[in-house]
Amino acid sequence: MTQPTPARFHLSLRASRARFAETVAFYEALFGLPPSKRRPGYAKFEVPEPALNMTLNEVEEVVLNEVDHLGLQVWSTDELAAARARVEAAGLRVAFEEEQTECCYAAQDKFWLVDPEGRKVEFFLVLHDVEHFGERPAADGADGADGASGSACCAPIVEEAPGAAAAEATSCCAPAAAAPAPAAAKSSCC
Repeated sequence: MTQPTPARFHLSLRASRARFAETVAFYEALFGLPPSKRRPGYAKFEVPEPALNMTLNEVEEVVLNEVDHLGLQVWSTDELAAARARVEAAGLRVAFEEEQTECCYAAQDKFWLVDPEGRKVEFFLVLHDVEHFGERPAADGADGADGASGSACCAPIVEEAPGAAAAEATSCCAPAAAAPAPAAAKSSCC
C-alpha cells in the first residue's frame, strides 16, 4: 500500500444553528487544532496530517445521516492508539471499536466516534488486503436483507424497524443509524 499523495481531501459538512458551536468544538478536539478560518456560520479546518480541508457550514437544521460516515486512515497500530488516546483525552467518547474486521476488501482495526449531529467518524488502520468485499452479521442474529446470515460490507442493509413502516439504512462499516437518510439534500458552498 502506498502512502497518500500531497493532495488533501476536502469535505464540507452542514451543522445546525442550534449545535454549530458544539460541532466546531467536537472537530477541534477530534483534529487537535483550532479552525484555520472562523466566520459567522462557517469554520474551516486545514489538517496537515492526514491532509484534509474540512468546512462546517451553518444551516437551520440538519437531518441525521446526510453523510454515511467520515474516516481518517492512519498508517500504524501506534498511530491508531495515539489517535484514540488523543480524542479520549479531549473528552470525546469512543462509541464502537472493531478489530480484524473485514470490510472493503481489507482487514482493518478501527474505532468510531459520533459527532453532535449524529455523523459517524472512524479512525482506521488497514492491516492487509483480503479477497472479498467483507460481510457483517445481521443485527441481533436475524437474517439480513437478502435473507442470508450476513450481508455485504459497506453496502446498505435495509432493516424493518419493529412496528414501523419505514425502513432504515445501516452499514457494516458503522454503528446503526438512529434515523433514515433524507430523501433529498441541498448543496452548500465550501
